[in-house]
Amino acid sequence: MGDLRAFFKRKGGGDAGANEAPPKSAKTFAASSAGGLSGALNAVRWSAHHDSLLARHDPASAPCARVAAFDLDDTLQKTRSGRPGYAVTDLADFAPWSDAVAPALRAIHARGDKIVIFSNQGGVKGAMEGKRADVVRARLDAFAKEVGIPMQALCATQKGEKDPKNYRKPKSGMWAHFDSTLNGSVSPDLPACFYVGDAAGREGDHSDSDKGFAVAVGVKFFTPDEFFADDDLPDFVTESAEKKKGDAKEDVGGAKGGGGVIVIDDDSE
Repeated sequence: MGDLRAFFKRKGGGDAGANEAPPKSAKTFAASSAGGLSGALNAVRWSAHHDSLLARHDPASAPCARVAAFDLDDTLQKTRSGRPGYAVTDLADFAPWSDAVAPALRAIHARGDKIVIFSNQGGVKGAMEGKRADVVRARLDAFAKEVGIPMQALCATQKGEKDPKNYRKPKSGMWAHFDSTLNGSVSPDLPACFYVGDAAGREGDHSDSDKGFAVAVGVKFFTPDEFFADDDLPDFVTESAEKKKGDAKEDVGGAKGGGGVIVIDDDSE
């Protein structure tokens, strides 16, 4: 799509800094063994906050100013069984939303962007160490391993009065937590950031919470149909690669480095 290609032609970047460790007050968990993570991903840790948020910390995911945001269910992944993601416990039931997902994420990462997942996972509720929480952590660890790039994730698990920090989409509490805790001292450059999600308020959509989240945060919004359109992917990958080469030439001599953040979100229960 022309609009999508034009967006990626914009010049964006940010200064990278050291990733911050989980707050001392947060509960921490090792990355799920179900993900089979190795090498740098062995250092991945999960933390829990206010009994209403799970956060995945990946030291290999460097702070960046450019943020690309994605939903999880029905955006990056679907289920083979057709059941909603929040009801599935078998990791083998999850599949890429389309064949374009992994190549697109790898291409975005290759240009220096950072990947983050924002997901409503209401089935966890306040049981941060319960079975549903274990499935969510294992699922996201396995997804990161499958795609093969660093990524962070934030999952809102409560709603209403049990969500005191407004983590659940369409509210922007998860983004605020990411900005203050998971991106070092780098502030996202909102005009250069984007968010991709299926809940856009269209006929047949379960809600408009993805679109509302993008509006609340102040970033550009795409549906997965727009972002992962097969006809557009080759142009997108080519333009991303060419832009990275251009940035590298501009930064010769120690100029500020380019970087970005990809955010992945999930509007499931």
